[in-house]
Amino acid sequence: MNLLKKSLLIIGIITIIGVGAFFVWYFLNAPDETKNQDDLSIEELQEISLDTEPIMTNLADGNFVKAQFKIVTKSKKTAEEITKLNFRVENTIIKNINGLKKEEIIGLDHFADLEENLKNDLNKEFDSKDYITKVYIVELLVQ
Repeated sequence: MNLLKKSLLIIGIITIIGVGAFFVWYFLNAPDETKNQDDLSIEELQEISLDTEPIMTNLADGNFVKAQFKIVTKSKKTAEEITKLNFRVENTIIKNINGLKKEEIIGLDHFADLEENLKNDLNKEFDSKDYITKVYIVELLVQ
């Protein structure tokens, strides 16, 4: 074998080993966004979620609602960013709830709809389809 072929072979082997090592390192140290949230510990889940302050607003039919939510994001960094923009979160929640009637909020099916609508609207507010992964109703009082 001449020197050129040996050099190319060595460079190719080093490149393959380097790429393989990078992928092994990347998947062992995967960022929070790539982890399945079902596999997270309680502490990790707390780090990527935030609680809203209790929000009180009128409903479309004249009743009022007091609600509090837990918002689960895709990463700790995202949760910190959303915490800084809490006013946008509260504004989106109030807009969403304010157009509903009492009958559209009460009941398990309506809870799931409200959570899903809030998740979608909050993601639109932050210009990302996966910024917020789940919204939970923590407290809901309708009068």
